[in-house]
Amino acid sequence: MIKNLFSYGLVISIALFFVISMNSCDEEVTTLSRTNKIKADSIVRDQEKILKIEIDSLCKIQYQLTFDQAIDSISAVRLKEIEKYIPKKK
Repeated sequence: MIKNLFSYGLVISIALFFVISMNSCDEEVTTLSRTNKIKADSIVRDQEKILKIEIDSLCKIQYQLTFDQAIDSISAVRLKEIEKYIPKKK
């Protein structure tokens, strides 16, 4: 789960880097006022909370899918082992 969170964070970081670097080609320097900085920070915090919830739910879904596949695989192997010992009728 932590590995998935790290990879989601990495993807988001790379996307933000490209967005910021594309805007940095502008020669115009824009400075935010204190109120705009506070608003931007609160928006980022709110979105971060939402993203964490979404990422956690995706991790839970992925874990369940992986777990179910592992159980199916183990069950198939055990079934084959049991079938070896059952005599076949001719």
